[in-house]
Parts: sequence; C-alpha cells; structure tokens
Amino acid sequence: MIESVTIGDIATYPKAPQTLDDFQVINFVFGSNGVGKSTLGRVLKDPTIGSACSVRWRGGTKLDVLALNRDFIDDNFGQLRGVFTLGEQQTEIEEQIEKKREEQRAEAEKRHKLRATLRGEDGAGGKQQEVSTLEDQFKELCWKVFEKHDSAFEKAFQGHRNNKNSFKTRVLKEHAENTASSKPLEDLSDRALTVFGNTPEAKPLLPVPSTESILAHESNEVLQKKVIGKDDVDIAAMIERLGNSDWVQQGLPYFHANDGACPFCQQDTPPTFASSLEDYFDETFTKDKRNIAQLSEQYTRDAENLISVLDGIIEKPGEYLDTTVFASQVESIKSTLDANRLQITAKTNEPSRPITLKSVKEPLEAVCRAIDEANTRTTTHNTRVANLSSEKKTLTAEVWRLVLDELATDLADYSKKKTGLESAIASLNAQIAECDSKHAELEREIADLEQQTTSIQPTINAINSTLSKFGFTSFSLAASEDGKHYRLVRRSGEDASRTLSEGEKTFVVFLYFYHLLDGSLDASGTTSDRVVIFDDPVSSLDSDVLFIVSTLIREVFQRARDSSSGIRQVFLLTHNVYFHKEVTFSGNRAGKALRDETFWVLSRSQSQSRVKRCDDNPVKTSYELLWDEVRDAARAIESGEAIGIRFENSLRRILEHYFKILGSVNLDELYKRFEGDEKILCQSLLSWVHAGSHAAMDDAHFTASEQTASRHLRVFERIFTESGHTAHYEMMMGQSGVAAP
Repeated sequence: MIESVTIGDIATYPKAPQTLDDFQVINFVFGSNGVGKSTLGRVLKDPTIGSACSVRWRGGTKLDVLALNRDFIDDNFGQLRGVFTLGEQQTEIEEQIEKKREEQRAEAEKRHKLRATLRGEDGAGGKQQEVSTLEDQFKELCWKVFEKHDSAFEKAFQGHRNNKNSFKTRVLKEHAENTASSKPLEDLSDRALTVFGNTPEAKPLLPVPSTESILAHESNEVLQKKVIGKDDVDIAAMIERLGNSDWVQQGLPYFHANDGACPFCQQDTPPTFASSLEDYFDETFTKDKRNIAQLSEQYTRDAENLISVLDGIIEKPGEYLDTTVFASQVESIKSTLDANRLQITAKTNEPSRPITLKSVKEPLEAVCRAIDEANTRTTTHNTRVANLSSEKKTLTAEVWRLVLDELATDLADYSKKKTGLESAIASLNAQIAECDSKHAELEREIADLEQQTTSIQPTINAINSTLSKFGFTSFSLAASEDGKHYRLVRRSGEDASRTLSEGEKTFVVFLYFYHLLDGSLDASGTTSDRVVIFDDPVSSLDSDVLFIVSTLIREVFQRARDSSSGIRQVFLLTHNVYFHKEVTFSGNRAGKALRDETFWVLSRSQSQSRVKRCDDNPVKTSYELLWDEVRDAARAIESGEAIGIRFENSLRRILEHYFKILGSVNLDELYKRFEGDEKILCQSLLSWVHAGSHAAMDDAHFTASEQTASRHLRVFERIFTESGHTAHYEMMMGQSGVAAP
C-alpha cells in the first residue's frame, strides 16, 4: 500500500514539497472546496503529473489504484464499460484464485522483507545504506590525506580538489591501476617544486675549474733542487764553504759594473776571477734559474685563473650550491695559493734554497665535488624541463602512490567490507528477482482462471437491485449489443443517459465504481490487490442518497480492514461536513484516531495549499467545538496570549445547551451565590441564556480556535460547581472530543 506522498509545485501547492507520510489502511482528508483535494487525489493515482511529486509504496510493490473523482465520472458516464466480476456457482475456481492470491501476497511480503533488508523500510537504510555509510567514511579518510598533501601536490590532485567523491573515486582507480614505486615524501616535494611549479626554464651549469696545471706545479722538481754553479771551478770550494752561492750570484752584475773590482771590498781581483765566476754559473744554472722564473709566472697565472673561476661561481652560484660552505673552501684555497706564491718568489731570489709547496688538492677536490653535485642536480632539473610532460605523469603517479601507501590499512578494510556487502546485495537482488518472477507467474495463472468464470452480467444485476431498492425505478442498466458495455435505459427501452439529473448520474457512477472494486474492465485482473480513492463522492446527492453512499463506503472500509477482498487501502477526500461526520463514525474511537486510520486537513493560506495531520477526527458537533474553544482559551490564558472576542458567546451557548435544553436545570437563583464582579459576570452569562439565543444542537462545524478572559472562565467553572455538575465540566475540559451526556 501507499506509505507516503510528496506533493509540490502543482496547482495550488507551493514549490517547496510537502510530505504526507505514515498512511494507514483508512485515510481521511478534509478540506473546503478549492484547497487542493482533487489535485492530491490525482497525485496519489499518478505522481508523474507533477515534477515535484512522488509516491512511496510499501516494499516498493505498486498496486492498482482506482479513483472515483471528476475525471472518472467524465471519462465513464455515457460509455460505461462492462465490469467483469467472478460469476456465481464457481466456488472451486474462486478457491483456486484465492489460494494463488495468498501465494502472491506471501511472495510480496517476502519481497518486502528482502527489500527492507536491502534498502530499509523507508528506502534509506538496509545494506544499501551500509554501503553508503562505508563509502562516506572512506571518502572522509581519503579527504584527510588530500588535505595533508594538497599544498605540496596541488597539480597532482588537479580535477579532484573540490569534490570529496571525485577524490575518493580517483583513489580507488589508482588502487586498481597504479604501478608506480614508492618514493620518500621529501623527494616528491623537491621534484614537485620544479615539475609542478611555474613553467620551469633550463638552468646553466656551473663552470668546472681546471686543476691539473696548478696541482702539477706542486711537484715541479726545480722546487726541491739546490740551484748552484759548477763544483770543479777553482772558486767553487770557497763558495760552497761559505754557502753563499745565491749571494755571489746576486753580486755578479755589480762585479761587472765595477770594472773587475770586488763590488763589496773594492779590491782588484785576479784576471782569472771573472772567468771563474762565469764558469761557476754555467748554462745549467742559468736554465734552472729560468725554469724557476717561468714556474713563478705560470703558477701566478694559473692561480689567478682558478680564483677567477671560483669567484665567478660564488657570484652566480645557481640554485643547488651551498654557497656558505663553498665560499669557505675557496678562501682556504686562496690562502694556500698566496702562501705558495710567496714560497716560489723566495725560490726565485734564492735558487739554492729547496722549497715545498702546500698542496691545494684536497680543498680543490672538495669544491669540485660541490660543483659536480650542483651540476648533477641542475642536469636533472634540465632533463625534467626537457621532458616535462613525462616528468609530470611520472611524478603524479608517484604522488598517488604516496596517497595509496598512507591509506593502505583503510583501503584493505574498505575493500573487505564492501566485498561482503556487495555479495549480500547481489544475493538479495537475486532473491527479489525470484520473488518477482513467481509473483508474475502467479498473476498469469490467476488471469487464466479469471477468464474461465468472469462476466459483466452480475454487475448489471447488482446495480439495478440497488437502484430499485432506493427508489430509482425510472431507469436501469442493460448490456449493450456488443456485450462489453452498459446502457442506461428507460422502461420503454429509450436511452436515459442524457435525461438523468446530476444526482442520479453521480449515484449511478458511484454504484458503477463501487462494483468495479470487485471486478475489472477486462476478463482478467478481477481479484488484483488495489488502492481505492474516493474524491468528494457525494456531490449533487440529496441527504437520503448521501446516507446510502456513506454506508457503502464504510462497508468498503471494513473490507479493507479485514482483507476480505483485494482492497488494501482507502483514501477518502471530502469537503462535506455531514458526509464526513457520517462516514467517519466509529464507536471505538476514544479521543484519538484508530491505529489503522489517519486524519488530515487541507487548507489554503495566501493562495497556497497547506496540509496538516490531526491526531483525531477534526470534524465535530457544535457542542464539542464550543468546548474546544473554551479549552483553547484556558491554554491561552496560561501562556499569556490574546483572547478572541467570541469567547463569551461560546460560554453562553454551552450554558444554554447543557443546562436549559438538555438538563432543564433552573439557574434563576444561581447568581446569588456569587459576589462582586463575579456576580455581575454570572448575571451576564445567565441573562443571555434566558434570552434564548440560537441553540447549539446538532449543527456541525470545522474545528476552530477561540480564547477568553480568566475571570469569565473562573465564573463559568463555578456555575458548574455550584449547580452540582463539576464532573461534566472536568470531563469536557480534560478530554477533547468526548460527547456530553
């Protein structure tokens, strides 16, 4: 049966949909004309007429819906199609049909339970909801990893950064397809600066200084050689004994400039002395001395070139060189080179003095390593720039691998649970499909049985019997020549369809619909389960026929309640107070709706329909309504709300109805029991009663709400107390809807 209906953006209903839910077997909807009852009835029958309308069926099983409304009357009167019902004397077939119907209902109930397990009673639970919850939980876990790494890997997550579901879907896709190897976060972050940063450019390599020549100077043999003259010259022994070869060599130019005299003591020298000096400082000595001079020049030049390269690197170190350490190492090299140049200068001045240069090999190797490392990183960067598209693809895959690694435990748990749920859902769907198949097969078997025993004649007989019983004797139903339709005919056989009154036409169509509930417009389907809608079925009917219709509809209610036919649920919509009061009568209803029924009120506010559920029947007698107004006023007094102007009249009408009309109680002396203002108020109320206003007998109204002042209410209560009718006052004030004795 129908569990709920959602209605909106259609006719007088606002765009914001309203939902009527928790429908029971019997459902009453009351409202005046023009508030949207017929629209609600049409949506119940066919929710597709409105884009914001929908109907939820119990267990998802949709039943046939038969609706008696203006559309039905317009579509059927004048061309009443034959109603096929089960013929008489077919007990055996009827029993077979009922047995198969019970099997159908069992399959439907089984299917309902399976669907409830699959998606919950309200369509928002069960195994499907468990899957949804699992997906949501895993989605949040994925999003936490995203938020952790988004700032570093924004480009890798591009296209999935603003949607949690999209990010989760990508995680699952990568889980199935990603073959990248795991890389440290630091490495990925460093590469991302280049690959995912602003459009990168190739970077220049650092120049690599030449070190071979400067290092080769350190092992030059002349540095350790004592550069002196020939030892077989007659003055060699003296020079060697004195150990002043360098001093003699330096004084030689002065000797030549002093015309052969000693430049130091100014004594004349022997004629052979000059030739002895020349022989002592021979060609070998001169060559070695020249080598020392050349070494000095070359060392200075090579040192300056090296320092120039190193200073240039410090000035433009690039992105990957640690300039602090590098500059420190360069300063060490400079210091060593300066010291070595001083050493070489000293050797130039004193060729006979052996010297050893301090090696710059280790600091040079250190700076060269630093340069090589920086150039390696620069080369890697330049390779990435040259192969940016491939690098992005590779890095993106490795970033997603990082995400997968961090979600490894959660992914395993998610996959295990989802596999289990999907298996359960597949099993449930298979069982539901099996139920559907069995249900359809039973429907085919029932249709075959129905075709063996259905006829349109029983409906003719039943409708004519009802018409005759209630005095409609001037016309009747007869079968058409084709045996598939009904005709309305006079006793003379003439067509009566054009001469019937509106009331007669309405009553005929009602009886036609009433019998259609037990049949079908086809030879099959006469026993299918169905939902019935009555939309103002008593329009244009007089009071006698209204009573007949209400009696027949109450009989339909009972059949729905005890499942004695295919009627599973009934909706009744009306604006007629008397009809509503009659058709809803129940001696078992004590102040609230029965468990198998619901009450609804439709109204219009600012041209828009509004629907409200009521705990009890909202249509009552005038006497009950007067007490409703008193109770509402009492609640208003307690909450400090405003009181309506009709409150006093309500009090007076209650007093007249109860004491004067029903009880014949003499209230003439009652006011004497009051004092002060209360006495005046009592006289006011009682004088109105004696004046004889219109009595609130059996007229009926729709429930309204009025208020009053506390003093009037206090006097009103004391009238009942002083007259010995406290029990009636307490009953009417304490329990809404209880009739007065």
